[in-house]
Amino acid sequence: MFTTDATAVGGMPDGDEESVFDLVHHPTPVAAFASALAMSRALSGLSATPAPA
Repeated sequence: MFTTDATAVGGMPDGDEESVFDLVHHPTPVAAFASALAMSRALSGLSATPAPA
């Protein structure tokens, strides 16, 4: 079952800009996004390349 309660995962820290930055820019989600973006670009490049004759 899905929940919309932000505290289910841990909620955002209040008032501490450094804590928010550390949470949002944590290496794991950033790396996951970069990996998904790279895969998307690679697949787009493959689909745009004409097939060999």
